[in-house]
Amino acid sequence: VKNLPKGITCHQLFKLFGMYGNVMKVKIFFSNPENALVELQDSAQANLAKTHLNNCPLLGNNIFVTLSRNSIVLNTPYIPENNKYVADYSESKEHRYKIAGSKNFRNIAPPSPVLHLSNLCDDKDENFYKELFKDVAKVKKFLWLKGDTKNILVEMENVDQAVAVLIFFHNYNIDGKFLKVSFSKYQMIKE
Repeated sequence: VKNLPKGITCHQLFKLFGMYGNVMKVKIFFSNPENALVELQDSAQANLAKTHLNNCPLLGNNIFVTLSRNSIVLNTPYIPENNKYVADYSESKEHRYKIAGSKNFRNIAPPSPVLHLSNLCDDKDENFYKELFKDVAKVKKFLWLKGDTKNILVEMENVDQAVAVLIFFHNYNIDGKFLKVSFSKYQMIKE
């Protein structure tokens, strides 16, 4: 991954690339932090991430994603938890694709200004989410989806803002529930 914005973290890359597969490791280059390696569980997931994230806006930069000639991010004997350049997610409970054949596989979409939010708290309304996201995105529209659980589509002003919401708020703890954020298959919410 090239052309990363200044200050990007391994965990933010984990969340973004985790939209397309189970991220095993992330390594941001110490001497050149605009570049990183992101290891996914298999080559199909790596190709999917490349297809959807190449030229994706990320915090003001468009990132460039290519397949590395390295098939794995080399192991280091010990990675301290506070290391900001290397992280191992191979045992992460936050992987989206732990269960083979789950609905997550059917809902993979390219980056879009429209996000799908799920695992919502019953007592939170549109104003709560506008306020929650206000430092990284401006919400244009909401669409509450019908069904057994509360789901919502939220349209941001652009893809960059939607990406920011995903990397900052996926698995965000709201009153003991962890907000799930993913890209929607829609490019806009129709009136």
